[in-house]
Amino acid sequence: MRREYPTAPIPGVGALIIRDGFVLLVKRGQEPGKELGSIPGGVVELGETGHQDVVREVNEETGLDVEVERLLEVGDVIVHDEAGNVKYHYVMINFLVRVVGGVVKATSDASNVRWFPINRLSGESVTKTTRRLLGMVVTHAS
Repeated sequence: MRREYPTAPIPGVGALIIRDGFVLLVKRGQEPGKELGSIPGGVVELGETGHQDVVREVNEETGLDVEVERLLEVGDVIVHDEAGNVKYHYVMINFLVRVVGGVVKATSDASNVRWFPINRLSGESVTKTTRRLLGMVVTHAS
């Protein structure tokens, strides 16, 4: 599957993980959003449900075992190049998940995995999707 200049949208999943006022973020190693803080996630694999995929992706990227609490949103990430062509198009299924085991560790999929205090995240460089999802959850929790 070609991620850059795809012929069709690519389905993906993301996991918002919040615990005790902190959010777990990974540093993206690929575009779109390379080098930005992002929720763990990835591309849906053939034969996996969205729930199965997000659980697998979180474990691969962070070392944590999680279970899905609820669906947060289904939305698009579309990036155009300078000529206006679609360079990236992902249809993202984003979940709120809860940690049920494991230990946070860097992996080959995500070399920088850290807990960030939500109330001090404004200074961190994060993706638009991550900021929007945090806003949704923090607003509803207040």
